[in-house]
Amino acid sequence: MGKIMGPTKQTKTIWKLKLDGNNSVQICNLLGLPKSLVDSALSRGIEAGVLQKRKSNPLLFNNSNYIKMGNIGWLIKQLDRDQLYWLADESLKTRCETMAEMILEIVRDAYEETKVD
Repeated sequence: MGKIMGPTKQTKTIWKLKLDGNNSVQICNLLGLPKSLVDSALSRGIEAGVLQKRKSNPLLFNNSNYIKMGNIGWLIKQLDRDQLYWLADESLKTRCETMAEMILEIVRDAYEETKVD
């Protein structure tokens, strides 16, 4: 019966580089390794629970969770009159040049609020 071996030093190095924020191409360049080897080590890291599985990208058309972007004109048309006036007033108060810029600021603020620990 063969001995079950743990991850090699090289595999652990690949995992550490990934945990430090490097992508597979950067790891290949740093270590001078083929992409297939790095990808295999990363897959083993996910299976071992050392690395997190990459989230699917909702902006790529072929993903099951794909979401259309839409456009700012459609968004503005969905607002009722009071909401539109509020958006215009808030845009002026915050010195935004456009309502689109104001919506951008609202989204950025909401995003930052979700990151608070």
